[in-house]
Amino acid sequence: MKHRSIQHALSSALGLLTFLFASSCISNKEIQNPELTTVQVSSFVLASKANPDLEKVFFSIDHAEGKIYNAHPLPYGTEIDSVKISVGIQNLATFKLLIDGKELERSAADSIYLRDRWNKDITVEVTNTEKGLKKSYTVQIQKQLNNPDSYYWMPVITGQLPDLSGKETLFCRSDKDLYIFASQGGNTQLYHAPTNTLVWEEITTTALSGKVVTSAVASAEGVLYAILGEAPHQTCMVSLDGGKQWLEENRINNGSILLGAFKERGQSQPTLCMIEQDPSGKNYFACLPGNGVYKRGEEVPEDFPMSGRSTALFEVAHHPLLVLVGAKTASGKPSRLTWTTTTGLDWLTPTPQSDKDLLPPFEGAEAPLLISTSSNKGLLYCVYPASHTPQRGATIYSSKDQGVTWTVRNSALMLPDETLPFGGYGKLFGFAREELIFFLFGGKKADGSLDRTIWEGRSSILN
Repeated sequence: MKHRSIQHALSSALGLLTFLFASSCISNKEIQNPELTTVQVSSFVLASKANPDLEKVFFSIDHAEGKIYNAHPLPYGTEIDSVKISVGIQNLATFKLLIDGKELERSAADSIYLRDRWNKDITVEVTNTEKGLKKSYTVQIQKQLNNPDSYYWMPVITGQLPDLSGKETLFCRSDKDLYIFASQGGNTQLYHAPTNTLVWEEITTTALSGKVVTSAVASAEGVLYAILGEAPHQTCMVSLDGGKQWLEENRINNGSILLGAFKERGQSQPTLCMIEQDPSGKNYFACLPGNGVYKRGEEVPEDFPMSGRSTALFEVAHHPLLVLVGAKTASGKPSRLTWTTTTGLDWLTPTPQSDKDLLPPFEGAEAPLLISTSSNKGLLYCVYPASHTPQRGATIYSSKDQGVTWTVRNSALMLPDETLPFGGYGKLFGFAREELIFFLFGGKKADGSLDRTIWEGRSSILN
C-alpha cells in the first residue's frame, strides 16, 4: 500500500510538471509574438546632398509633449535648402508633413524645400487607420541666428587701470582676483582688482619696496609667487593673503623664471613650475611641489619660448594641465609651438597634422595673450596684439583641442575696431568670464601712451 501511494504521488507530480511546462510554453510563445500597435515616432532625420553633415544632426523625440527638436542648434550660417525628411514609424502606420497647417504633397523619395520655411510651424502626423490611432508631433529645427564671432565691445564704466605709464608690468590672475606688478626705478607697486568688479586698488606692502619683480605667477586658489631681482641676486617670495604679507621661499635656486602654478588633488599648496639656470648657463625645467622638495627636470629645448610667454590652466581627467605659448626662443626666433605640462619637469608640444594648424610667427609686439574659458573644455584663444612693426591690426586665434590646432578668427568681428582707443600695441592683458564674455586691457595707443580703458566684449549670441 505504501509503495503504491508513493507511485501515485510521483505520477501526480509528473503530471503537474507536464502541465506547468506546457503552460509555460504557451505563455512564452504568446510573449514572443505580441501584437503591438503604436503611432509613436522612433527617429527623425534630415538629409541634404548639398550639406552631408545635416544627416548627422541628432533630433530628440518627446512623446509626452509631442515634440521633435535638435537640442544642439545648427551652427550659424548652416544652409537648410532642399532636404529629405525621414521619419521612423511602425510598418502599419503612415505619416504626413504639414507646414503652417497645410499638408505637403510628397513621396518617400521627395526632397522638401525649407530655405525660408525651416522655422515655420512644422508638424508630423502619424496615423494607423486600421486601429483608429493618430498622433501629432511639432518639429523645432533650432539654428544659431547670431554669428558667434560677432562681439559687442564697450568700456567698463566701474573702473579703469591704474596709471602704469613708464612702468614695466607683469599681470597674473587667480580664479577670483587680478594682479599687476608695476616696476619702475628699482621699485615695484602691486595692484589688485576682483574679477567681478574690475575696480583696482594699490596693495601697500614693504616686501616689494626698493625691489624689481622680474617674474610672477598666481595659482587658481590665490597663492602669489614673485621673483625679485636678477640672478645671481634673486629672491623668491610667496604670499598667501593676496599680496599683503610676503614670506621668502628659500627652496628656489637663483636664475629662476616662473612659468605657472597648479594644485593637484590632495595637495595643501600648489606646485610651482619654473625654469632654472645652472652656473654654466644651461636652462632646465624645475618644479617645487606643494607638499614636496625642489626637483630639476629636463633641459629646456632650443625651440622653447624664453620671452613673451603666456599661460592657461586646464583640468583634464581631474588633473591640471598647464598650457604655454610665447613670442621668442632664446636665440630670438619666433615661437609657433604650443607647450603643455602636467608635472612642470617636462614640457611637451603636440604635433599637428599640418604646419598651417600652428600659430603664425609672432612679430612686433611684446607677447601674445593666451586666454582659457571657464567652460574648461580645451577651448583656448590667443590674441596677437596690434603692432607698428610690422603694421598690422590685432588678430585672434582659437583652438578647441588645448592648443594642438589653431584657427584664425574674424578679427573685424571678434575684436574692437583698431581705430578705437583699444589699440593693443605692446603688452596686452585679458581673461574670459564664462565662454562668451572677454575682458581686454593694458595695451598702448598708437602714440605710445597707455590705454587705461578696460574693454568688455560680449558675443552676439548672448543678446
